[in-house]
Amino acid sequence: MTPLTLNYTIVDAFTTKPFNGNPASVIILPLDSDLSDPTLQNIALEFSLSETAFITQPESQESHDTPTRTFGLRWFTPKIEVALCGHATLASAKVLFSTPSLVPAHVNLIRFSTLSGVLTAARLPPVDGADSKIELDFPSGEVHAVEPEFFEKVESVVARAFNSSTPSVVKFAGGGEGISFKPHLLIEVDGEKLPLEGASVNPNIFPVDKAELAPYRAIGVTSQSNKPGISFVSRVFCPLSGIPEDPVTGSAHSLLGPYWRVRLPNVQAGQEMNARQVGGRVGEIGVVWDEQTRRCRIRGSARVTAKGEFYL
Repeated sequence: MTPLTLNYTIVDAFTTKPFNGNPASVIILPLDSDLSDPTLQNIALEFSLSETAFITQPESQESHDTPTRTFGLRWFTPKIEVALCGHATLASAKVLFSTPSLVPAHVNLIRFSTLSGVLTAARLPPVDGADSKIELDFPSGEVHAVEPEFFEKVESVVARAFNSSTPSVVKFAGGGEGISFKPHLLIEVDGEKLPLEGASVNPNIFPVDKAELAPYRAIGVTSQSNKPGISFVSRVFCPLSGIPEDPVTGSAHSLLGPYWRVRLPNVQAGQEMNARQVGGRVGEIGVVWDEQTRRCRIRGSARVTAKGEFYL
């Protein structure tokens, strides 16, 4: 019996450089695909990247002259399906914008139907001859301060994770809300006392069996940057989703954008903040928080690194 063949593309998101950004596998499912959710989950486990994105095609697309195209989009970590993922959305848009048979050259806007509602990806005009960046339109989230008892847990975990004996490193800890952000815990640390870039992290500090910071699945640690041109930096850990440290987390910036917009003194309304995620693979993210629409525009580059066939 001939196996079902799925074409896949590996894309490094939020970078223009090899071996940087966050890699995602992108699969455009055939029109007649009836793959079960367990099969999709097993495919994601086989890739073992932070996310594998599955794009579904509508039975009938818009007319050729329409300036938009619409697709379905789902994201799977090696362990679970998630409600929102930034880097795999950017990677999916990169693949579709590079597939003229699905997205003609004159189309610069893609709509994705997802668990978090309709998300859009816009192809931005190229600047100085560089490849076009892609702008994602995402819902933004708010964080609410955790209770004092839980804050003490956060302080303990951060101190042990980063092997820090400096007191009062944590300045704020807050949880997200809603289907897209309920799994997120945002932690601001003092960047002078605990520089995030290059800091070694104890890989055993977020053991799945203990899960000290449960029910949060995405633990974002952030600080204001002291580097010119960089607004803030972050690192994100997702142990309960099978991702000890996520290289670059676009969805976390839907929380970080509103959070830092009101705390950075020189950022005006509608101004782009330049963010950097500084784990082992560095990623560059542009973030604009639209206070009126309560949405974030997340901008970044992406590069294709590999293509192949997956057999079922």
